[in-house]
Amino acid sequence: MESDKVNHVFKPKSKFENVVALYNFDKELRTLIFSAIQSVEIALRTKVIQIVSSNCGAFWFADESLFSNTTIFSKCLSNIEEELKRSKEDFLIEHFAKYDTPPSPPA
Repeated sequence: MESDKVNHVFKPKSKFENVVALYNFDKELRTLIFSAIQSVEIALRTKVIQIVSSNCGAFWFADESLFSNTTIFSKCLSNIEEELKRSKEDFLIEHFAKYDTPPSPPA
C-alpha cells in the first residue's frame, strides 16, 4: 500500500477498504496460526509429561535428583506451589479436598 514507507506516501489508487481488508485478513490469519501453535504446544507438553511420568513417576517434577540445576529446580517448584495455591480449578479443589499428601497432584 505504501510506496515510500519512510515518509508514509501511499501508492496511487490505494483504498482505505483495501487497508481494512488486509488488516482483517492479517488478524484472522494470526488467530488461526496461534490456535494451531497452541494445539501443537499442548500436544507436545502432554507427550513430554506422559513419557517423563512413565519413566520417573507421577511426581517427577518434585524430585530434585532429576534436575541438574538446583536453583532453577527450586524456583520452578516454588512457582508450581504458588500456582496451585492461587488456582480455583475444580479438579484441584476436589484433589485437595480428598488428599492431604503429597502436597501437589500428580503430573
